[in-house]
Amino acid sequence: MKWAFVFLVVMIFLVGCAKQEIQHETPKDIPKEPMPAETSVNESPKPVINCSSDTDCPARVEISKNCDMYMVYTTYNESQCVYPGTEKSYCKSIKSKILTQTCDTSNEKCQQGICVSQSFRNCTDEDGGKNYEDYSDVTDLNHQSFSDECVDDKNLKEYYCADNNKDAAYIIHECPVECRKGRCTD
Repeated sequence: MKWAFVFLVVMIFLVGCAKQEIQHETPKDIPKEPMPAETSVNESPKPVINCSSDTDCPARVEISKNCDMYMVYTTYNESQCVYPGTEKSYCKSIKSKILTQTCDTSNEKCQQGICVSQSFRNCTDEDGGKNYEDYSDVTDLNHQSFSDECVDDKNLKEYYCADNNKDAAYIIHECPVECRKGRCTD
């Protein structure tokens, strides 16, 4: 009988709960998050496009200048738009080396990325040319010095100024007796 009484109490409790209406209210004090101005309810956000053409990327920037013989080359950092006009677009940095100037070979040389005027100076030979009995130095237009020298005990490397009077040249001369200290001896 005890169990019947407990059963009855539980049933009355459940029936009473079913009759009550439970109201769910939404809080009126919590503000709703505003939508972005560009997006309406039915629109998705606009895609981000980083570049539509190469002109949207950074301009060409000079990095350095250098020489190759009588030619001046300039190295640039350039930008190129990859996948232009799409969400995947981006600006890619590219290094390029461009011939920007050729020096006048008759009176200029390339030095540290610029053409500089050479002080015109002829080649000089201290012994006056192909003089096998005298030791001397020859200095060319580029200020390089060359000294007469013995190749072995019989042959002399004799430096002299070339026909253009700018460059040094040499000839191997066989001495009649022997070669010593950069000259032929008797």
